[in-house]
Amino acid sequence: MASSRSAHSSVGVAASTSTEPTVVRTKTTTRNKDLFQHFDLCKMSNGVDKAWCKGCGTFLKPESNSTLRIHLTKHCVVVKNNPANDQAQMSQECGVWNFDPEMVREMMGNLVIQESFPFNYFENPRLTRMIQKALQPRYHQVSRTTIRRDCLKRWRQAKRELILGFENLKTGVNLTTDVWSAPHGLPESYLCVTAHWIDPDSWQMMKRTIAFEMFPNPSFEHWKSMARLLRYLRYTRNYGLHYGRDPAVIERYSDANWISDMKDSKSTSGYVFTLGGAAIAWKLSKQTLIARSTMDSEFIAIDKVGEEAEWLRQFVEDVPGWPKPMSAICIHCDCQSAISRAQSAMYNDK
Repeated sequence: MASSRSAHSSVGVAASTSTEPTVVRTKTTTRNKDLFQHFDLCKMSNGVDKAWCKGCGTFLKPESNSTLRIHLTKHCVVVKNNPANDQAQMSQECGVWNFDPEMVREMMGNLVIQESFPFNYFENPRLTRMIQKALQPRYHQVSRTTIRRDCLKRWRQAKRELILGFENLKTGVNLTTDVWSAPHGLPESYLCVTAHWIDPDSWQMMKRTIAFEMFPNPSFEHWKSMARLLRYLRYTRNYGLHYGRDPAVIERYSDANWISDMKDSKSTSGYVFTLGGAAIAWKLSKQTLIARSTMDSEFIAIDKVGEEAEWLRQFVEDVPGWPKPMSAICIHCDCQSAISRAQSAMYNDK
């Protein structure tokens, strides 16, 4: 309710001896009547106009209506806790109900999240007029930027609570994946990861969505790749790698194809490592250097495969129960010129 106090009645006699400016007279104004029913526009002794709050007695600059409105809704305790006669209504508990803009924003954000509404859902001017005329005249339209900021704030808070909950959880967690379609007719889809666990206190099944990953809808090219993969699995289902006890040493076979692609003049290297009669590592790739002859391409392949052989040797040495010391890795190559160059002290000091 607007206060009946006035600026003159609130200024004491001692104010004239103070160095602070005093109220000379109260001016009339035709500005926002709903707003200025809580203020007096005063002419001060220093010639400056001030807006005097009838609730708490604070002097404010009168130029901006937004500044005065923020003072009423956030800073003036008297007006904030004592709504006007046309704003007070009876609650379900038969008490006085106060309009809280912060609560309205919070509930709007919850509605947008739960119902997948767009951020500009409450920017509809018809909805704003309906609320102001039929429900709450003090309601102001909430912009999409504000709704988006509030939703992100709620999301960050929920994320922190979820991480803290998992850190304190003393039971196992299972993860499942599912594909969700985007709302509002958008073409994208989302891969959703959900965590499931049993609550140790209530023995109820709990679940929380912990991750989303957007991906485009599958096109015809995706379906062709999927069909190719399924055909490969169908015709190779009886294939496999069969390992035996012998030989218990790692052998390596390398080869190279000199300038297999005339467009970039690069050769192709290939290698395979075997153990127990079956392959354990293999690779086929283009060489980064341009070889001038077949012998150069074979020698480059031997050199690159040596790096993989060293890594495999160190890996096998860390396997428990593997006989120590480990035997040397045998290298097989079908190019005599490359073998001769590798063994020549002139070309290779190693």
